[in-house]
Amino acid sequence: IRFVAISLQEPNLKVYPNPSRTAEVIILNTQTGLASELTVDLSHVMQVTSVKELPRGVQPLLTPDDCSLAESIAKSSPELQAALSERYDITDMSRVAADPWSVHLASEKDVAMADGGGPMPRRLVQTFLYQRMQGDGLEDNHYAHPIDILPVVDLNARELVHIEGLDRQPPPKVPDLDVNYHRDLVQS
Repeated sequence: IRFVAISLQEPNLKVYPNPSRTAEVIILNTQTGLASELTVDLSHVMQVTSVKELPRGVQPLLTPDDCSLAESIAKSSPELQAALSERYDITDMSRVAADPWSVHLASEKDVAMADGGGPMPRRLVQTFLYQRMQGDGLEDNHYAHPIDILPVVDLNARELVHIEGLDRQPPPKVPDLDVNYHRDLVQS
């Protein structure tokens, strides 16, 4: 079980001198891919007082660990590596930044993709890609160099689901104009 969020709920101050203290806890069962909302009484025993199972496909917010995992899945995908090499001659994945965002299920096709049809629903994350043009660390403003393809990964299966934008031919060039703010990269 992964604890995604824990929020202290405001106590009822009209119950004096000992208002009950509760927290809302959102968890993700890593074995089933299903999320739940719990209410926990923090007063004395720390007891779960209510459990609400969320429907299949409803996913909690992305944690920093989820974002790191999404970037790792995308950048280690041989399919994405081949697409970047063929379309942009990018072979050094340390020069690629992946900015994870949750996936909006806007159509029936999207909902079916998120369900996956298997025993565990998919936990989809889209990873907007950018190229780091200079600097050996993270100091380059990679947002100035967007890459036009969009990998979608499944955090539960730890795999690339598909890549949006491969149909655009010829591929647009990655902008190479430097727009940097780091003191070591500002051009005078």
